[in-house]
Amino acid sequence: EPTGDSPTEKLVETILAGFAQLDNDIRSERAKNGLRARFLSGMISGKPPLGYKFEAGYAVKDPKTWDQVKKAWDLMATGTKSLRDIAQLMNEWGLREKHGKREYRLRGQTANRIFRLKFYAGKLVSPTYPEEVTGQHIPMISEEQFYKVQAILDGRNPNKIALAKRT
Repeated sequence: EPTGDSPTEKLVETILAGFAQLDNDIRSERAKNGLRARFLSGMISGKPPLGYKFEAGYAVKDPKTWDQVKKAWDLMATGTKSLRDIAQLMNEWGLREKHGKREYRLRGQTANRIFRLKFYAGKLVSPTYPEEVTGQHIPMISEEQFYKVQAILDGRNPNKIALAKRT
């Protein structure tokens, strides 16, 4: 709040504003460091993907959806289903994306996002941090199956086998 118009009062006001800014910057830095430490320890900070749920701060199997999502990964790895087909099947199985209190049917784009997440293979990646770390959650699929599905999604799979491991 303003202290007055004299040069001394303006100086005091500027110094107080500087201390408030310093305090905000320190809190911001601590929060960023905490999120990075959590990531590097293999724990996610946001909402876990379909098939998992949060329990005591950890991503754990969701018994309601785990088997169905695993089945979708297995079907996708065969190379016989399109993203739209998989999304339709997942909807028929009762799988839904939850945002807040609302539930949404899955679309092809949602299925693509699910099949691109390395989280399901037990790895954490982030656009913020350059590292790839092993997660503290149970992997749903093997890395081999993950890369096989990536090859299928990228259209590099004429013989229904993974051509190369992507890094």
